Amino acid sequence: MVDLPEPAPDVGLVRVLATGDAGLIAIAKSLLEAEEIDYFVKGDGLQDLFGLGRITAYSFAMGPAEFWVREEDAAHARELLQDLTASETPDQLRE
Repeated sequence: MVDLPEPAPDVGLVRVLATGDAGLIAIAKSLLEAEEIDYFVKGDGLQDLFGLGRITAYSFAMGPAEFWVREEDAAHARELLQDLTASETPDQLRE
């Protein structure tokens, strides 16, 4: 019989960034990866649906890409990404 690892408990996720800007998405990924912070990006692939993201740098139909991290990493991730969010407008953040 093969020993399998114990299942991990559910992980609480917190949204730390919402942006439709492809450049900021790339920078955010780079910053989080450099700090070895695991993240999930919701809606990243939808930014360029029908070419709208390419024209406007933001897909109004799909909304912003959202970065989610573990609860215990949220404060550090927000600190890393704070300068990126300063360039966003409140409508784009949708918080």
